[in-house]
Amino acid sequence: MNYQEIFAKFPANEWERFEKAQIRLFNIVKKIIERHQVKYFMDCGTLLGIIRDDKLIYGDNDMDIAIMFEDVKRSFISHLLELGLLDHNRSNDLYHYSKDEIIAMLNGKEVVSKILCIKNPKMFGSFFGGKYTPTVDVSIFVDNGKNLVCGYGNKRFRFREQSDFTKTKLINCYLGEVSIPENPERWIEVLYGPSWRTPNPGFDENKECNELVKKNGRELYITPAKRTFRFVE
Repeated sequence: MNYQEIFAKFPANEWERFEKAQIRLFNIVKKIIERHQVKYFMDCGTLLGIIRDDKLIYGDNDMDIAIMFEDVKRSFISHLLELGLLDHNRSNDLYHYSKDEIIAMLNGKEVVSKILCIKNPKMFGSFFGGKYTPTVDVSIFVDNGKNLVCGYGNKRFRFREQSDFTKTKLINCYLGEVSIPENPERWIEVLYGPSWRTPNPGFDENKECNELVKKNGRELYITPAKRTFRFVE
């Protein structure tokens, strides 16, 4: 069931209610990031919405932030845990860190690069019959010497070209001042293709992004990017 079919069953203002809760969660996460001086940039559909529409893309069910592996701080993760914002109850989740993996990370153990899932339905609500919960996904990228990669489970990885993350810049948008890649248009094109400027309500990220990876001649499956977190503080 796509989001249009889901939304049709609820009042017209349900999206507006979700959007307000989503942005409220993001603002809290952003303050925590800034408090712990973690270098970040907006990513995926959230970055696309900022550059193309200056708003949250209608139907998007989360917000996306990216952090380089070496920029992750123990204090940042601990703060999220203390506030009850890390969703880590799925022990076999191939996409997001489990509780055991987060503990291993904090203890300096080797872990696969995945995603920190930030959400709390009790604090920020649940919408569209529980199908939409305000969520901020923090992708942790590893530089493998050729590309920037973020692990989805044991084999499937998201790719970014190294040259697209040499620098970041600040931009004012509907979220206030946020950090984005210096060349956001190129960054978005790597993920969504050259037609990204035209909204596509039927866009299937998993299918179409995988096709882009193959078309660009990059491997879809590579060896997991395991790293040991060595926190500076």
